[in-house]
Amino acid sequence: MIVVIEEPVLNVDLIEDVVMELEVAEYNIPPGITADTLTEAGSLIVASAAGVPSETGAPNADGLVWTSKLDEPLKGSWQAVSGGGGDIELTNKSGTSQTAGTVVIWDADNDTAFTTTTNQRDRRVAGVLSEDISNNSAGKVAVAGKRTTVKVTGTVLRGMWLIASSTAGYAMADGYARPAGAIGIALTENPSGTGTVTALISVDHYLGASKGNGYIIGGSDGSASAIAQILTTATETVALSAGANLGAVRSSPAGASNGTDGYTFGGTSTTAYAGVQVTAYKTPISTNTTAGITSANLTSGRSSQAGMYAALAAYVLGGWDGAGTTTTTAFKMPWATSTTALQGSASLSSARSTTGSIYSSSAGYFAGGFSGGVQSAAFKLNIATEITAAIISANLSAAREGTTGIMDTITGYFCGGNTGSVSTTTDKMPFGTEVTAATGSAALSAARKKSAGASSTNGYILGGSTVNTTSQVTPGTPIATTDKLSFSTDVMAAAAGANLATSISSSSFFGG
Repeated sequence: MIVVIEEPVLNVDLIEDVVMELEVAEYNIPPGITADTLTEAGSLIVASAAGVPSETGAPNADGLVWTSKLDEPLKGSWQAVSGGGGDIELTNKSGTSQTAGTVVIWDADNDTAFTTTTNQRDRRVAGVLSEDISNNSAGKVAVAGKRTTVKVTGTVLRGMWLIASSTAGYAMADGYARPAGAIGIALTENPSGTGTVTALISVDHYLGASKGNGYIIGGSDGSASAIAQILTTATETVALSAGANLGAVRSSPAGASNGTDGYTFGGTSTTAYAGVQVTAYKTPISTNTTAGITSANLTSGRSSQAGMYAALAAYVLGGWDGAGTTTTTAFKMPWATSTTALQGSASLSSARSTTGSIYSSSAGYFAGGFSGGVQSAAFKLNIATEITAAIISANLSAAREGTTGIMDTITGYFCGGNTGSVSTTTDKMPFGTEVTAATGSAALSAARKKSAGASSTNGYILGGSTVNTTSQVTPGTPIATTDKLSFSTDVMAAAAGANLATSISSSSFFGG
């Protein structure tokens, strides 16, 4: 007789359940989450506490989401997965329902909200809707690392970068190099007209919930002035803003803003050298009300100095002192403290007043100005080292004082000024090359100096003086004319609707 001995059959599922049950017991899995739910990867527990998955703790107490995984056969564990991903949740405040694929921007008037834009190359892009979202409802907005459908207008070829177009909710193509205000890269094509493409989203979050408006404060209307005017870029109109008026008249102050608060530094109360001031004023963008801020006062009086923004601080360089002498002095005011002090390393290597200023994320550039005569030399302030030095490649195409700087994320422009006579010339300097050259298409519609500037989706040159003088004592006759520069085409043209409400030159100006 032959006896057949069968080997015992191993119940893998049973053993797996047992192993998993032993492991998960250490993690205080709550009722309803059983060992069986851990035999396949992918189960989720959203609530967690003290670094382990447990619904007995406060929801998301450690900021993690937990998912089950199988490390190897017959063994499993819980793995923490950090938040993030390609979507964020925002509320639709555009005034109407929006569909998936719509390009949206941050809404400056509501918390965690979006709206749409008709500004081509708008740099306030928040992302692209991943789903239909009704007005006043919240939904998913793709911001990075996600492949999704995007509404487009015009010809779009595979591999082209997308930017905001002038059609609300639609993107357009902008070449193969990453542009300012980038939305993502097209993976499919749109031959012409309106349509959709699939794109890899990679939004250039350069501007946050800023209205992109321009503030023109103080200056000279024939004598020193305290008035404030605000350019609303969405409508391209300018209006007086009494609440933002300075507490005292000032001509030729400097301005800078971090997008939340704008500051006006120094200037002169009489348009004469002896009237130079140390006083600083602060204008919260949310309220448009201006008040003196003693901690931000300059340590010595200055007028016709240049102001600039950096991520952590404002800088004010050069200018006239009370004796009518041009200076090299640099002041620094950290945004966090609103306290101004001398910053010796950032001083100009040659004395200057009435210089133009532009800035990138890493440096500030100061070009032209006056020191015994009009100048062409340029200086670069390295923000990381806070050292200023001459940079010959960025010199103006011709010596000018009283130029006005405007910029987008990749290029700066020095507009107008005085060569001995007022000028229409605009010099362009790409931040990537730091080489300045005259750009004929960007010339001003009317010659002027000491204008205000505003940089948003487009650049604006507002007001200024048409009198051929470099004298601080005689700033010249002001005008109200506004020109608009398209950053995408380098074309400057008059924008009559955005003319100043009252003629002014030599103002503090900043964005907000």
